[in-house]
Amino acid sequence: MKFNPNLHEETNRKVEMETKNSRRKKKTRNKPSKGFMDLERVRETLERAGDFWSIPNVLYRGKSHTVELYSGGVLEARTPDEWAKHYGSAKPAGEFHAPDFPLFYGVLKALYNSKDDSSKKVEVEEAKNFLRQSSRNNWLTTLTRIKHNPKGMDEVIHNYGTSDSYKNKVKFIGPDGEITAVDGGRACKVLLGTSDDVQKIGSIYQWLNDTPTYIWRVNNKLSSVDDRVAWFYAYSDRACLDCGWDPSDSGASLGVRLASG
Repeated sequence: MKFNPNLHEETNRKVEMETKNSRRKKKTRNKPSKGFMDLERVRETLERAGDFWSIPNVLYRGKSHTVELYSGGVLEARTPDEWAKHYGSAKPAGEFHAPDFPLFYGVLKALYNSKDDSSKKVEVEEAKNFLRQSSRNNWLTTLTRIKHNPKGMDEVIHNYGTSDSYKNKVKFIGPDGEITAVDGGRACKVLLGTSDDVQKIGSIYQWLNDTPTYIWRVNNKLSSVDDRVAWFYAYSDRACLDCGWDPSDSGASLGVRLASG
């Protein structure tokens, strides 16, 4: 049997996930609309359009995009491999799909940057509240995976298992805790695909959830290669960048798609 140094933490998380799922009320959701938004309708302003928010100025992989965020609820639970397969068919069809962590963070940061614009106040608050409730009511999986190598650097792989995958090498292992106290910036920056320091990252998640942000991860080098999936969720006392999930675990996801950029 393979030794799992984080078994206790994973067991606790799974118990908490079952509790969340048992409390979640079933809702009737509109079927996500297909197809990209007509480019003539894409505006450089945040707007609610049918069953999604159109969010401009989302910085993702070094470019500015307009991203559409599905407003009808979270997408139903799948395993990470199933999410990757779904991405492969949904993206070319212009349908909503799961984001990797950098795209998730890019959407959140674009909303944060628009929070003081009075002309966008209603839409920003609606989208913010949707993200807050979605992350408090669900354990949101992403297409980001961390490959822990027994020697050398770890690998953070975004859009894992898709034709759009890309990766960065970094020393990702480290202690768990509040990000400004335990992370010097390397892990969070690579995880979220940003140059923002941990103070900036913390302030953005503070705006979302009114709490500090914590990171959970593998703490020490293991004797063999070990893959973990990155998820996001929140409680009334913390937001969590949880990078210790087993690749066999199923989770819901936000629905996103690139409209331009």
